[in-house]
Amino acid sequence: MMHSFYSWGGGWMMLIWWFVIAIGIGALIKWLPSLAGPSESEGRDRAVEELRRRYANSEIDEDEFRKKLNTLKDV
Repeated sequence: MMHSFYSWGGGWMMLIWWFVIAIGIGALIKWLPSLAGPSESEGRDRAVEELRRRYANSEIDEDEFRKKLNTLKDV
């Protein structure tokens, strides 16, 4: 007696295969935007953090800090 592919769980295997494909597509959708580099807001946040670090280390004075901070917020 011959058994078909589907009688040995082939239907479940196909379901699992489509699940794996869907997970892969979801991972690509999440991963691809990161290849474009940081977004504008992420770059601005990093710049503000660097500015705060420079101010905390007394590399710049308060007046320069405020000017640069306002410039970053306007961008």
